[in-house]
Amino acid sequence: MTLHIRPVADCDADTLRALLIDAAEQLAGADSVLLEAKLRWDGHPILLADANGNPVLVSFDLQDSQSALLNGLKASDQLAAALPWVS
Repeated sequence: MTLHIRPVADCDADTLRALLIDAAEQLAGADSVLLEAKLRWDGHPILLADANGNPVLVSFDLQDSQSALLNGLKASDQLAAALPWVS
């Protein structure tokens, strides 16, 4: 797996979300599947499934990496409560 990083001028949250969804294969591996492009939880993370069906949560924030981390942790807890197949 190779991650390709490229600069994007004037990026907003929707543009970043689209770029992350386009990079799903680099983030979650080959044969990954987009389950939800915009979860309703804080930060509106992206939910993918890898080739084995394991959930991959992508949390991001344009301005504050700490918010992205905290929102991702909260979303992980909410995801575990909402989906019984998450281990």
